[in-house]
Amino acid sequence: PAKAKHKVIDGLIRKHGYTKVHLYDDASENLTRFLQLKKDHPDVEFHAHHVQHDPETDTVKITTRKV
Repeated sequence: PAKAKHKVIDGLIRKHGYTKVHLYDDASENLTRFLQLKKDHPDVEFHAHHVQHDPETDTVKITTRKV
């Protein structure tokens, strides 16, 4: 899944010329792979949002990394 998402997002950036991209995901691997796109798109701002849901309390915590 991480490789597939990386490829799709890379294609969308190339096609549409996005300058700022956000990804919300619960898998750290997907977010790490997403942030690696910065190497190929140095002028794009990337925001990786790690979403963690606690089913016991039904709370959601979002941690953001930006490059």
